[in-house]
Amino acid sequence: TNPYWSSDPKRKADLSMGFRRRFVESLEAEGLAPGEAEQATEVIYSKMSGWLRTASALGVDEFTGADDFVELFQRRLTTEIQKLGLPGE
Repeated sequence: TNPYWSSDPKRKADLSMGFRRRFVESLEAEGLAPGEAEQATEVIYSKMSGWLRTASALGVDEFTGADDFVELFQRRLTTEIQKLGLPGE
């Protein structure tokens, strides 16, 4: 079984972007203090998990293919990162 997805309709999708620690470290490298990087990561991961749940509820017919899904995901993630207003941006 896939540890990131459940086909059981009674169970919410268990989706994970992974790489949380590396994401925090990247934000710290961009100038956020460790506590701010942790908090920002929590916010972004929460928003992206919500987006993934919505996308999975829509189903595969809503996307023209995997590339379409990945492009939408990347745009949403980029938007959320830009909202952080990292130093130097």
